[in-house]
Amino acid sequence: MVNKTLSPLFIAMMSGVALFATSEATASFSFTNNSPYYLYDVNKDAGCPGTDYTKPIKPGDSVTSSADWCGFDACTSGGNPAGPGFSSSGCLEASVNGGAPNTQGGYAMWFSLSKTAGCTPGVGSSYGCALNGTNFSLNFSPITQLYSHDDAANGAKAGDVVKVNDVATNGSWLYGGINISGLEYDGTYGDALYQKSDLPEVQYFIDQRMNTVRLPIRWEFVLSDSSTQLAESHNPSSPVLNTEYMTAVHDTVAKFLKGSGNTGKGMKVIVDLHNYMRFCNTGATEGQSNEPTNPSKACRIVTPDEMAYIWGTLATQFSDLLQQYPDQLAFGLMNEPNSDSVNPLTTQQVFDNEVAAYQAIRAYQAAHNLQKNLVIFSGNNWDPLHGWTADN
Repeated sequence: MVNKTLSPLFIAMMSGVALFATSEATASFSFTNNSPYYLYDVNKDAGCPGTDYTKPIKPGDSVTSSADWCGFDACTSGGNPAGPGFSSSGCLEASVNGGAPNTQGGYAMWFSLSKTAGCTPGVGSSYGCALNGTNFSLNFSPITQLYSHDDAANGAKAGDVVKVNDVATNGSWLYGGINISGLEYDGTYGDALYQKSDLPEVQYFIDQRMNTVRLPIRWEFVLSDSSTQLAESHNPSSPVLNTEYMTAVHDTVAKFLKGSGNTGKGMKVIVDLHNYMRFCNTGATEGQSNEPTNPSKACRIVTPDEMAYIWGTLATQFSDLLQQYPDQLAFGLMNEPNSDSVNPLTTQQVFDNEVAAYQAIRAYQAAHNLQKNLVIFSGNNWDPLHGWTADN
């Protein structure tokens, strides 16, 4: 055997190769997208997956990054050359049925992933994300809001937790308040969650001596086709609950009802099913064209059985709040039922649908020993007060 002495330069070179290889091995990581969102690398970072906007990281996809850090947007739509997806401007939805992706929408959040730091959500995000081993998850997570500055009117200092003050009595007005839009709005539940109202907004109206918030929600966002495709909703009696959306709705209603805790009396809340007596398909094909006020074959008039199903579902979801706040929590069975050129609606249909919904709510309350809360019926033809005698 011949003994050879390695030169210091050769040793240094070999060490450098070893260190370089170790660094590269450390930098790369793999993950499976176990969220209902499509992920896009917004900055097209070198070595990161999701940089091809026509091939996003779909729910269930497993991918590998050769970079240690990647920044992503989460969208409710997937990309393809002719349909909704992503562009340099952000998440996109179809603007008409099957149309080109030229409408912004479906955005959930920005976040970063790295092997060393895991998942870091964007500042102020209402979502929590995690990277546990190879499992990436993203879910709506109620956040604790803090005052950014002193608010002498409400006795709060910067850094204090925001709470809804107790509501003062307002003379003879049993229900005096405001409609706060957002949770029913736009093409997907992702848009709705991005626009959801929260405590500072409702506190302003309390300061104006209001005592009631009417909170619109959308049927199509409450239910989805599957737990992995939450933005797709085509069945008004689907057994799949959109837990992302309902967690956000429940969190919002609970915060408004609770008050400061001194007497536990915050705002009265009317949960309003804002569907005009229609169910309108949602998802990548419909995009922004699925608003119930737009005449569309993607929408149809619902039936009594379907109304009973959705309100039975909602009563179940609000069961704890019905127990705690029966005199504050009210249900608006349907916003402004009306006919359009595609979907005619008779007053008899309105009556039958709402009676079925009412009976489902009361049956649930009776079965669970819950007090009866206020249930609000609507009339036909947009439900105007001046038209009740003529249209109903």
